[in-house]
Amino acid sequence: AEALMASLDPTDSRASSAQTNSLIAEASAWAAPDGSWTGADRGLQFAEASLKTSKSILDAISINIQPVTLSSARGEVPVSLQNGSENPLRVVMRTSTEGGIGVEGPERTPTLMRPQETFVQIPVNMHSALSGKLTVELLAGDMVVASRTVDVKGSYLDRLVIIGGIVLALGVLLAFIVRRVRTVELAELQAEKDAERMRSQDPRYTSGSGDASQDSEDT
Repeated sequence: AEALMASLDPTDSRASSAQTNSLIAEASAWAAPDGSWTGADRGLQFAEASLKTSKSILDAISINIQPVTLSSARGEVPVSLQNGSENPLRVVMRTSTEGGIGVEGPERTPTLMRPQETFVQIPVNMHSALSGKLTVELLAGDMVVASRTVDVKGSYLDRLVIIGGIVLALGVLLAFIVRRVRTVELAELQAEKDAERMRSQDPRYTSGSGDASQDSEDT
């Protein structure tokens, strides 16, 4: 009943009816002189009437918010506040965060919810966090009437994946080049060894110096 009084115009008949029924339900007059509380069931009927009136309006409040990936470290999270009743409702939007991210601006914002939808943007700062959670609550008086928690991420996560893929591809390419270079070097070294062995086995190279001396003597 207090939440309904806080969200509706205090002169609204439904708000005053809910408050009146709640106060009647709390009355000590439902107790018999002997303290047996024989009239408690009648008091409970007034409490149920107060709850029925309040819930018929406050249960029509909801929050529609989806997980979001920001394009940079700072950005705005779109939030749709749904009011299924036929009356404008005064609520307080309260935000909180987890994981190192923060909301830029006040954590509590008085908000007038028109019938159907009220669209708001919540500015957030990722700071150095890769991801975090954002909780949005709607309060009527001191009572939370709707709450949602969603994940908030930075798009640079995708960039890290891309950079990691590029680094991995360059590493594979570098390993391939090094392997090919070593293979070529080994092949050239083996070719030089084969050529040296062939020269050592060729008679023209092994007897060439003796024949040249003999020719000189004959001359």
